[in-house]
Amino acid sequence: MRAARFTSPRYIVSDGSATLYISDTNGQTIRAMNATTYAVSTFAGVNGMAGYVDAIGTAARIHRPRGITADGSSIYF
Repeated sequence: MRAARFTSPRYIVSDGSATLYISDTNGQTIRAMNATTYAVSTFAGVNGMAGYVDAIGTAARIHRPRGITADGSSIYF
């Protein structure tokens, strides 16, 4: 099992369940961490590949995500 690596985690938000979302600013990703198991996955973006592509999951390209918030059903960054 590999440990999750972050480049520069800056902001964090909960979706109201056991999932925390972390904006990894210089890693160009939004990461999801299960607060019960501590498992980390990539929610959006591809590590190290900056850009502006509106898509789902790793098809999205993000440039330096900063602020992050949730409204109970969606994540905004």
